[in-house]
Amino acid sequence: MNDAADITLSQASVLARLSKSGPATASDLAALEGVRPQSMATTIGSLSRLGLVERHADPEDGRKQRVTLTDSGRERAEGDREARHAWLTRALEEQCTESERQTVVQAMAVLERLIET
Repeated sequence: MNDAADITLSQASVLARLSKSGPATASDLAALEGVRPQSMATTIGSLSRLGLVERHADPEDGRKQRVTLTDSGRERAEGDREARHAWLTRALEEQCTESERQTVVQAMAVLERLIET
């Protein structure tokens, strides 16, 4: 595999979305990420060259391709998620009072409920 240490924010966002939601078409990813299909094609191409995603025929429509994470892509997405979690935990511990941390936890519960709606 190529060195995937230096991926862009848009590439990291696609990896995170695929990790969370599973395989998707490039068109679906473009709509979800709010970018043009051509931009998403470039992002997917870069991730594919890095060995982080693969394209497979859509089982429901053979004209389309679904983008999936490779094992390396799953590892990268999980590592990125763990790094963000560690950063947030450390920042909350170092910079916030217990009361502020509890406020953040309560706010996150409300946000999660809104997202699930």
